[in-house]
Amino acid sequence: MGKKVLILCPHPERKGGVAHYYRAIKRHFSSDNLTIQYYYTGKKSDNPSLPFRIKHSIKDILSLLTCISKYDMIHLNPSLDMKAIIRDGIYNFIAKRIFRKKTIVFFHGWSSDLENTINNGFIPIFKIIFNCDCILVLADSFKTKLLSWGYDPDKIIVETTNIDDALFQNFSIEDRLARIDSNSPIKLLFLARIEKNKGIMETIEAFSLLAKDYPEMRLVIAGTGSFIHDAKKYADKISKNHITFLGYVRGNEKINVYLTSDIYIFPTYYSEGMPISILEAMAMGLPVVTRPVASIKDFLKNGKHGFLIESKNPVDIVSCINRIINDVDLWKSMASESHEYAIERFPCSRVARRLEGIYNKILAI
Repeated sequence: MGKKVLILCPHPERKGGVAHYYRAIKRHFSSDNLTIQYYYTGKKSDNPSLPFRIKHSIKDILSLLTCISKYDMIHLNPSLDMKAIIRDGIYNFIAKRIFRKKTIVFFHGWSSDLENTINNGFIPIFKIIFNCDCILVLADSFKTKLLSWGYDPDKIIVETTNIDDALFQNFSIEDRLARIDSNSPIKLLFLARIEKNKGIMETIEAFSLLAKDYPEMRLVIAGTGSFIHDAKKYADKISKNHITFLGYVRGNEKINVYLTSDIYIFPTYYSEGMPISILEAMAMGLPVVTRPVASIKDFLKNGKHGFLIESKNPVDIVSCINRIINDVDLWKSMASESHEYAIERFPCSRVARRLEGIYNKILAI
């Protein structure tokens, strides 16, 4: 049966990047040396048949600790935010120091504010609770920070999030290039949580400026979030008839949204890890206009896969989009380069193989 790995993560039916990561990757694990099980953390699941879940009670926490004692490796998936590092820091400390288990911590998000707090005298405490066999991060800058805190460089690996292989299974780059040559109205896409610091208002304003020169242009906004009502109100005020809100999309609906869009806009200034939507847009041959936040600047090459802009000014977003629209050769090159780059690195089948390799190495299988 081999070694046993317990992954603590949100239930895959939930929204969010970590849930998406394991929803996509779990069916691609195939190592004969490993038995992989999940313990779903966070909010209580509505499905009582789930093998593991935490309901925020002492009984369930004790149940989790019992599970930890039965596995060879514990894989935790926090973001670098206060609530997550307290919760997962305690689990890691117990697994490592009390049960003497191998542990991996994968930081999927990174808060610069908490980073600064840790810098101000809390590095020793952080290293005590996150003493582990391997740390996975999503950006070179996160690795650099951990090295400055005294972590062993051999224990830090820069990894990626993943995209579902099914997303681009029937995708044709030739069809994408043909769409660029067609006279169909240009469709811009914003697909993410609808939060102010994800750049939704800047996207809508940039579109309103573009619409003056391209009256047939459309903006599609997919996702839900706390700022959606403000965004809809602003869209109604600026360009009601040419902006469509689809809500949360997944599966075939999401695939169709990508296939029928032309340029992906995501001027985020949020503390991102590695936004899955950017990877998906690249895989589907969409040039991306975004900002160099966290890991985005590590993998998206400015001028090759799209444009990275320091500014949050909608005028600068418009300038980048115009450069793409007015240079068909550049547009096609970005489409092809983005697609090839994404399918080489980000499919969940490839990510699963890399993660299994990390497990096997640490467990010395």
